[in-house]
Amino acid sequence: MTEDQGQGLSRRLAEHVAGVRFEDLGAGAVDNAKRATLDTIGAMLAGTSVPAVGAVIELAAGWGGKAEARVVGQDLRLPAPLAAWCNGVLARVLEIDDCIDDQPVHPSASAVPLLLALAEARGGLPGRDFITALALAQDLIIRLGRATRVNAMISGRYNLFKIFGPTAAAARVLGLDVEQTQHALGIAYASVQGEGQSALDGAFALPLQQGNVAQAALVAALLAERGSTGSEDFLFGRMGFFNAFEPDPIMAPLTEGLGEYFLGEELSVKPYSACRCCHPALELIQRIHLTGFENKYP
Repeated sequence: MTEDQGQGLSRRLAEHVAGVRFEDLGAGAVDNAKRATLDTIGAMLAGTSVPAVGAVIELAAGWGGKAEARVVGQDLRLPAPLAAWCNGVLARVLEIDDCIDDQPVHPSASAVPLLLALAEARGGLPGRDFITALALAQDLIIRLGRATRVNAMISGRYNLFKIFGPTAAAARVLGLDVEQTQHALGIAYASVQGEGQSALDGAFALPLQQGNVAQAALVAALLAERGSTGSEDFLFGRMGFFNAFEPDPIMAPLTEGLGEYFLGEELSVKPYSACRCCHPALELIQRIHLTGFENKYP
């Protein structure tokens, strides 16, 4: 792909984000966005039981600042980016947030905390706008996951692209125009992050990444709203995301059905409170328990 073509795709994505409407969403995308909101809030509430989260909340509370948005499960209000940070960690810390079955991707864990914080900070948000922004974020994260050639659990680059979805959601809610949206996504590119070693080590740094993304995505959109600029060719420039981090992408998922079909329709809310990759084993155990060892392979 040439740089001109890449620039065109970055622009097209910004136009898509700025122009999407609630009426563009399919019924499945709307239903799953609603379900994902409830599911993620439940994951955040459950996450308050994890002692390691206390360090994040304590640190954020110590910094203080304008009381714009609440931390879920706490008698605490913080500046919106800090609330999004804390709640993003809470959403992922127990590995029970939603996912997509064909990729190690978590479409809602940063987007819902960001949207809740932004809604509070701006004095409320119409439900249709919230759902549209969330469906947009979910769709973009899944598309980028399917475009990435090497699975994140193999490469160790744990979904570096995940910041673009929540940034798109924030841009949509803030009503940024195409230019501002493109800059917001370009600013977000400066904050791409993700590593898989923490998953192998069982380290708290893994869910921390999701909070970092929620905070950085919100800041990127707020900066663009105020006139700051980011990389215009953030996807396919010579040093854009795909050339720098994920070369030779699969192009079809980026463009096919963009704006016509929202991939949030394919979200999976976990039937068991565990990482999705554990579910086949859990289902096998359940099957053996119900049918007996002698009938375990009917």
